[in-house]
Amino acid sequence: MQKRMSLILGIVCLIFGLSQSQWLETTIQVGDMPCALVWNSTNNKVYCANLESNNVSVIDGATNQVIATIPVGNAPRALVWNSTNNKVYCANLVSRSVTVIDGATNQVIATIQVGTWPLALVWNSTNNKVYCANEHSDSVTVIDGATNQVIATIPVGLAPFALVWNSTNNRVYCANRESYSVTVIDGATNQVITTISVGDHPCALVWNSTNNRVYCANEHSDNVTVIDGATNRVITIIPVGDEPNALVWNSTNNRVYCANYYSEDVSVIDGVTNWVIKTIPVGLGPCALVWNSTNNKVYCANYFNANVTVIDGATNQVIATIPVGNAPRALVWNSTNNKVYCANLVSRSVTVIDGGQTR
Repeated sequence: MQKRMSLILGIVCLIFGLSQSQWLETTIQVGDMPCALVWNSTNNKVYCANLESNNVSVIDGATNQVIATIPVGNAPRALVWNSTNNKVYCANLVSRSVTVIDGATNQVIATIQVGTWPLALVWNSTNNKVYCANEHSDSVTVIDGATNQVIATIPVGLAPFALVWNSTNNRVYCANRESYSVTVIDGATNQVITTISVGDHPCALVWNSTNNRVYCANEHSDNVTVIDGATNRVITIIPVGDEPNALVWNSTNNRVYCANYYSEDVSVIDGVTNWVIKTIPVGLGPCALVWNSTNNKVYCANYFNANVTVIDGATNQVIATIPVGNAPRALVWNSTNNKVYCANLVSRSVTVIDGGQTR
């Protein structure tokens, strides 16, 4: 009987392992400490910033091959793509610069000096501007997307850490970790409209376009502040798990997902009521989220488990746990090929996940 049970258990484990492996397409070797990803839909390329190699790996989205390695500044930390001019912007922490890469040729076309410790970027498509948060300068640098010239430097709160753009009102929101605030910047004039008090150590932002609300995850308050995008007033404060540090919005079901690093779960927030409707256990150290609109799935990178949890956006059930590299730190979705790319900080790799799998 014991041998029979062991055999059955072994078969079950094998079937489970095979079912999870179907999600994996390939693993791509990149530079040292890959920490940020962005997808260029015009040329179907994924760009990966390698923090300690001082370069950016370019991955062909059709073949999953590295087609270029681009030297940038010291400690590249953040990426954003400008679809108007097909340029990729890379913020370099140590060299206090932003490298501009031509998306067609993968050549560096400019290096722009910004503030100290640039670590977040966002692109404003209405005015074709790139905003760069400089954590140690307490400022946001505004770059003209047409000329790649700095057109403004905006004082914000202490230690600006995250950015999001609201296209309805053409405003940029900047989360300031050390002053427990969010600065609201007018996207047309680059003037500060207001400063909103939030929780302790705000570290992530997401915009809900259906209800025109900005959600701010407050890492040390264990809550999320909800800001009305029209009035810039705080609507409510939502208790979530321990140390929320990443957010993503699902427009199909109008839900916001919040990864809670120490409680090892994801809080699901209803975008209409702003209530937590479910708490989903995931892995150790969930630190990055991405939403796949084709299949309505949310992917959560679990830093200490070296895996990615896949959540069904309709049911909020976990439908898969996918092994990836060591210390998965960033995610991006390629809608052309329906693939999710996961940057693994320690194993110097990018895992490619098939977004079309359902079980």
